[in-house]
Amino acid sequence: MEQQTPVELLHKESNELITQYLDGKIDKRELLTMHHNILYQYKEIEIEHLEDCWIAAEQSEDSYTFFNYYNETYNK
Repeated sequence: MEQQTPVELLHKESNELITQYLDGKIDKRELLTMHHNILYQYKEIEIEHLEDCWIAAEQSEDSYTFFNYYNETYNK
């Protein structure tokens, strides 16, 4: 199963928040607060994913690289 990158997930959630705002389900303050929270959350997730990529590359016994791991994980 292809995983989405944190940036792709952030984009999806941001669009959902904007839709909620435009539909009148949340106000501007809620939009900004929620967006700030998901931005921080996905920033932390991105750091963890990059760390995983580097660890996998370092532990590999062949010429496996950070980019191989990233591309296989996110099918890029």
